[in-house]
Amino acid sequence: QHKDREIQELIEKIDLLSQDSQTIKTNLESLNQQKSQETEDLSTRLKQLMSKNTELTQQIEKMRIESLFQSTDHEAKLQEQLQQLSAQLQYKEAEIVHLSERIEQQAKEDQTQSLVQEILVKNQEISALKARVQQLQADRQEMEHNLTLQITKELASSRPEEKTHPRTAELEKLNRELQEEKQQMEQELQVLNDQVLRSLELE
Repeated sequence: QHKDREIQELIEKIDLLSQDSQTIKTNLESLNQQKSQETEDLSTRLKQLMSKNTELTQQIEKMRIESLFQSTDHEAKLQEQLQQLSAQLQYKEAEIVHLSERIEQQAKEDQTQSLVQEILVKNQEISALKARVQQLQADRQEMEHNLTLQITKELASSRPEEKTHPRTAELEKLNRELQEEKQQMEQELQVLNDQVLRSLELE
C-alpha cells in the first residue's frame, strides 16, 4: 500500500509538471508573437517618420530656393518658417534614431531565457521521478524475491503428510496474492513510465 501511494503521488507530480510545461510553451509562443508584432509596428513607424523626414527636407529646400526670389519684405517670415521646419526635422530625426535603437535592442533581447531555464528544471524533475520509479521497481523485485524464498523454504520443510495442513494452504494463498500484486504493480509502473515519456516528448 505504501508503494502504491508513492507511485500515485509520482503520477500526480508528473501530470502537474506536464501541465506546467504546456503552460510555459503557450506563454513562450505568446511572447514571441507579441515581440514580432511590436517589432513590425516599430518598423512601420520608422518608415513613416523617414517618409515625413524626406518631405520636410524637400520643403525646406523649396523654401530656400523661394527665399532667393522673394522680396526683402517676406525674408523674415520665410526665415522664421525655415527655423520651425528645421526644428521639426531635428525632432523627427531624433525619433528615428530612438526607434532604430529600440528595434536593435529588441532584436538582441532574449525574453524567453527564463522560460527555457524553467523547462530545463522541469526536465530535471522528471528525470528524478524516473529514477524514483526505477528504485521502486528494484524494491518491489527484492521484496518478491525474499518472500518467494521464504515460501519455498517453508514449503520444502513441510513433510509430505502435512500437505493438507492449513499452513500449506495459507502459503499457497499468499503466493497467489503476491503474484496478483506483482501484476498490478507492473501495470501501474507501466502507466507511470508512459506518462513520463509523454512529458518528455512534450518538452
